[in-house]
Amino acid sequence: MSLNSSCWALAARLFRTSLAKSVESYGERELVMHLRRAGLDLDTGFARTEMPWSSLRSIARGRAAWLFHVRTGSRFYVPAAAIPADARALVARWAAAAGVRLS
Repeated sequence: MSLNSSCWALAARLFRTSLAKSVESYGERELVMHLRRAGLDLDTGFARTEMPWSSLRSIARGRAAWLFHVRTGSRFYVPAAAIPADARALVARWAAAAGVRLS
């Protein structure tokens, strides 16, 4: 295993650990995200957030999860399985139109 692949393996492990810890605080609550042309809404059961696409810096689309980077410096993860296949193209189009970097 090369150094580069070791770094990626460590990064993936840290990502999974971070994701698990960030979701733990919600317990058995249902997290609801609505994807709209104007942006996305996230209801965590504790709070509801409305975010226009322009508030995002980038979206890193991985096989297991998508990482949303907010312009304020925060970020959040969404399991890729939670984003329907037909919605993925719409998200890409709406976000790109707002200047969000997609990878």
